[in-house]
Amino acid sequence: MSKSNHQIEVGKLSKIESELLRLISDSGNEELQNKFLEWQRQRAICNVSLVTELEHSINNK
Repeated sequence: MSKSNHQIEVGKLSKIESELLRLISDSGNEELQNKFLEWQRQRAICNVSLVTELEHSINNK
C-alpha cells in the first residue's frame, strides 16, 4: 500500500523538525528552545482541534 500525500508531507515535516531540533540544541539558546517547545505544544493543540472539527463535520452529515 502506498503512502498518502498527507503521510508523505508529514514525513517531510518530521525530518525538518528533527533538523531544527538538532540546530536549536547545538546553539544552546534556551530562549529559542523554549519558543520551539511552545510552538510544538500549540501545533498539537491545533491538530487536536482540526481532528475534532473533522469528526464533528463527518458526524453531522
